[in-house]
Amino acid sequence: SSYHIQKHRCASCGYPSARKRTYQWSAKAIRRHTTGTGRMRHLKIVRRRFRNHFREGTIAKPKNRQGTQPTNAVAMS
Repeated sequence: SSYHIQKHRCASCGYPSARKRTYQWSAKAIRRHTTGTGRMRHLKIVRRRFRNHFREGTIAKPKNRQGTQPTNAVAMS
């Protein structure tokens, strides 16, 4: 753990300060803590909604029309 018990401060993120500790001196350090390395509980849902143009309250049309059965394209020989 990066939390210093006597200082009551995290060396990695700066907790309990209000802002997260970040510096631009190391590309690897930024890559380790950037967006996408954690759970992204909210952002992964927003990304999916963005790709669908934030549709709400619509129902998907059935892929097969009524009366037609899906046909198998494999030739029997």
